[in-house]
Amino acid sequence: MENKENQTEAGFAARLLSLRKQKNLSQTELGKIVDVHYSHIGRYERE
Repeated sequence: MENKENQTEAGFAARLLSLRKQKNLSQTELGKIVDVHYSHIGRYERE
C-alpha cells in the first residue's frame, strides 16, 4: 500500500511541475493563485 502511495505522490509532483511550467508560471505566481506560500509549491513538486 505504501508503495502505491509513493507512486501517487510522485505522479502528483511531476504533474504539478509539468503543468506549472506548461502555463509558464513561477512557483511564486502559482502560490498566489492558489493562496499557498511559494515554498509549499516547491515542496509539493519535490515529493
